[in-house]
Amino acid sequence: KLEPHELSLLRAANVSTEKFARVALSHGLYPFLRRNAPSLDEKVKEFSEAVGKEDDSVAYGGLVKAPKVLADLVESLAGAVYIDVNFDLQRLWVIIRDLLEPIRTLDDLQQQPQPVSMLFQFCHKHDKRIEIRYLKDGKSSVAVVYLDDECFGSGRAENKDIAKLIAAKEALRKLAEVMVIDEDSVEIYLEDAKRKLYEICSKKKW
Repeated sequence: KLEPHELSLLRAANVSTEKFARVALSHGLYPFLRRNAPSLDEKVKEFSEAVGKEDDSVAYGGLVKAPKVLADLVESLAGAVYIDVNFDLQRLWVIIRDLLEPIRTLDDLQQQPQPVSMLFQFCHKHDKRIEIRYLKDGKSSVAVVYLDDECFGSGRAENKDIAKLIAAKEALRKLAEVMVIDEDSVEIYLEDAKRKLYEICSKKKW
């Protein structure tokens, strides 16, 4: 039996604009949409190129915000099939399951946890105060992660949530670099890293 928070994690990974947009992209659904919107074409092209440059499957979002129109295509397709099978959910699932692959499981999510959630869990476990601050730089959003008031990572993107995701990944990467694993406990040696990062952040006025 799944706990409520586990269901929430599975839903976030498998039923989201990001997930459905990638499904539409992988199955080439966008060309079948009747449209006259060059700006929309450009957004889909940008997203497609960003996904194409990724080394591995991304569970929580890449560097470019997923266009909602792609997710709408998948939802519309599922809705049409649902009507066609006379509102039979089991038949609907049999038909569209392969379309939605890969479907994330709890094991998948444990191996590739959500970076922002992972960062907050780490800070809670090690009694670190975390704050994510935001600022605008032209059309870009900048997210900066602070641990105990020290800058520990930043991310820049047009979308605020993606900027936060990038910043969380950067903070986790830097934490991993200074992490020493002991048999009895895990200790984080932060002082040198904090000092260097503080100098960088101060120079860039983050």
